Amino acid sequence: MPVVDRQLGRERMLSTRATPSERYQALAKRLAARLRSPHLTGQALRAHDRTRARGQRRFTTASKKFLKHAQEAIKPRPHRRRCG
Repeated sequence: MPVVDRQLGRERMLSTRATPSERYQALAKRLAARLRSPHLTGQALRAHDRTRARGQRRFTTASKKFLKHAQEAIKPRPHRRRCG
């Protein structure tokens, strides 16, 4: 389960029982917070993922999932008044 780190205000996975998707979502949030940009291009995310993979040329399914979750996490949420 994600545990909120109060100092940084971001989620840290402290449990090994977290599902991979939860881990990717936490990673995506961390990445978004670091770059402080409402919109990230896929290119920036892929570059980040590439540095993480260290010389792994092809994208693994893991990095594809990471990209998908990262882009979902960064999507701007619609304003409440507009929904409904």
